[in-house]
Amino acid sequence: MPTAYAYIRYSSKAQGEAGRDSVDRQMASIQAITKQQGIELPPENIYSDTGISAHDGSNKRKGKLKELIDMISDMHIKEGDYIFVESIDRLSRQRLLQAKELVNGILEKGVILITTIDGQRYEKPNETNRIDDLQQDILLSVIAKRAYEESNTKSVRRKSAWNRAKKLAEEEKVIFNAHNPPYGIRYNTELNCFEIEEEEAQEIRDFFESLKYVGVSLSIKKLNAYSKRKWSSRNIKHLIDTKYVLGAYMAQRRDENKKKVFERYIENYYPQIVSYELFNEAIAAMKNRAQRKNYGNQSVGSLNIFRHSIKCEYCQASMLFEKQTNPKGIVYPYFQCYTRKELKNGCDQPRFRFDLAFGLFLELIYQSTTDEDFNVHPWQNEAPNPELQHEWITRESGMRYRLPTQEDIDEEERVENFKELLIKLLSNRENQTKDNKKIVELNNFLLEQKSYRENLMKSFAGFTSGVIPKEFLEVVSKTEANINDIEQNLAELQTQINIKKTTINIYSENDIVDLYKTEDGRLKINQFFVANDITFKFNFDKTTRTLFAKIFQSDFEIDRIAKQFSLHNPLKEFGINNLNEYFN
Repeated sequence: MPTAYAYIRYSSKAQGEAGRDSVDRQMASIQAITKQQGIELPPENIYSDTGISAHDGSNKRKGKLKELIDMISDMHIKEGDYIFVESIDRLSRQRLLQAKELVNGILEKGVILITTIDGQRYEKPNETNRIDDLQQDILLSVIAKRAYEESNTKSVRRKSAWNRAKKLAEEEKVIFNAHNPPYGIRYNTELNCFEIEEEEAQEIRDFFESLKYVGVSLSIKKLNAYSKRKWSSRNIKHLIDTKYVLGAYMAQRRDENKKKVFERYIENYYPQIVSYELFNEAIAAMKNRAQRKNYGNQSVGSLNIFRHSIKCEYCQASMLFEKQTNPKGIVYPYFQCYTRKELKNGCDQPRFRFDLAFGLFLELIYQSTTDEDFNVHPWQNEAPNPELQHEWITRESGMRYRLPTQEDIDEEERVENFKELLIKLLSNRENQTKDNKKIVELNNFLLEQKSYRENLMKSFAGFTSGVIPKEFLEVVSKTEANINDIEQNLAELQTQINIKKTTINIYSENDIVDLYKTEDGRLKINQFFVANDITFKFNFDKTTRTLFAKIFQSDFEIDRIAKQFSLHNPLKEFGINNLNEYFN
């Protein structure tokens, strides 16, 4: 006994929702004709494709129609079995030859195809059914051609309507996606405008703020602890790529492979959620982390403020941040030299507690900011003064002299101690002067190139023959590339300026203590070290419980600090009875 199968297709996913006419109409006509002909159609034999087009043959290459075709090929659907479809255009809306090839491929296997819209029966002509193959071929050709032309007309209309909607959105700010605004945005039906959904928008701002200090994964983890939605890397990529948080709508089009590709940004379409400054700082921080030389996981709660800024004075290796629990169940964080712990040789640096490093940093801030008299460790007076090697020039007269070297220039610009560094960074005048000079130079170069481009555009009028020399086009292309490069350099420089801005005010050791009480404050301290290329090289004397540190900026030693700590309550003089409360 022959078996019946049915195929349903709707190219728009919206058509497939319950109660939609497309699905109901196709199923009703199939059920009616199977009942009329007394053929049973099991529910499991009904195949449907959702949101797949037949205009380009996508349904033949993937989805349920491909499964049906494969079942015919491997004889699972046998000769004499039935396939019911509403019409030929459900199978294919491709060009005539391609559509006929698909249908004839089904008929050649002896499968009977019935279109329910007109009750037409298609099958392979033979002496028994006495089907006029020419008449069937003509009928198939007419139906297939009409289906292709209808589909092509619909496609052109859709593209035209979509392009018009994008044009109106760009020129007149006409809203066309009010039914589906992005996260953080809502549509006000009374005012016919988009508005910020503040609770959702704050999540987005929090994420970009976090991204300045830590990576995407940790930022997502922190955000998901309280957010309305569960964020994923895919959501974040959408935020960054579409730039809707900056108020832009990312318009797309479909390429020759029907894939969505970027077309352009429609500016000021949405209300702006995130400032340009915050967006650029976060993106720049991501890029900087991608090019980092140091690695290591962020500690829970960002407790290690020395991350990427601490080294062993003995062997110059990084120091590992680890936590251990004592017999009483109290967690103590430690720093341990990577060479000693992982390589097991080459360094004798003993491990030391984190609170000693923190206390030494507080002492450094105290000595750099106080007006009081204080005693320093004798080792601090052994300030470095390395000998510079210079190339001397000898004249014919025998007189020897040397020109200022880069080392001389760098030494003049170098700060003498951490106090001077703090003053320099907090005032930021010197850096601002240098950066502003670079910006002026780049802007002048940009204006020059734009003027050159304008002259080139005017020169097009001279090519009346319609033939444009290859050399001219190369110059135009090179000028455009120069303009793009300069604009990118300007954007990157401005972002770097924003990142370098000191986001913390340090006027005493108490400011550091207050910052350490919150995760945001701890991240800012760490960012202060990393952004300004500050490194601490520690050396611990276990016998005297004295911790020594040399402070470097951009690989030059600028200061040193040493302090002896008591075994119990080493930070008591700074008003901290127990730093470990943050770790327990």
